[in-house]
Amino acid sequence: MSSFPSIRIEGGLLSPELLDQVIAADVPGQKPADFGLEPKRNLTDEITAQHRVGFSSEAGGVGYLREAYHGKPYATIHLCAEAFAEDKGARIPAANLQERLPQTLALAKQRTRTIYRADGAEIEAVKQSFRDFVALCERKEQETGEPVLIVASY
Repeated sequence: MSSFPSIRIEGGLLSPELLDQVIAADVPGQKPADFGLEPKRNLTDEITAQHRVGFSSEAGGVGYLREAYHGKPYATIHLCAEAFAEDKGARIPAANLQERLPQTLALAKQRTRTIYRADGAEIEAVKQSFRDFVALCERKEQETGEPVLIVASY
């Protein structure tokens, strides 16, 4: 008898044994360590956290900037113009990013206030994301000796 009475398996792609392994968290290649995580880390929580990063406007510190298409000005385009111009991204020296940062922050503030009618705390969070992103690029460039590859898309 199946452990999953509400699931009817058709064909041979998934076996009842595989479903039992999934529930028992005993599927090869699906442990936290298989993804470079600490063994105690919950894989579902990590996936959820990474998914949240993909939709966050405050994830610059992990190397992710996001601006929705709700209107100009686009601070990311100002900061990373070369990356938007190249399909496979561009290596942008951290010094260039640092030089562009003040204007980028002004654009981010204008955009967040105008389009999203945000208050001071929300504006500061978005600006901090850009600061964190540039700081991360600087650290990585110091570690590797070359500018980071920034990939951008619309």
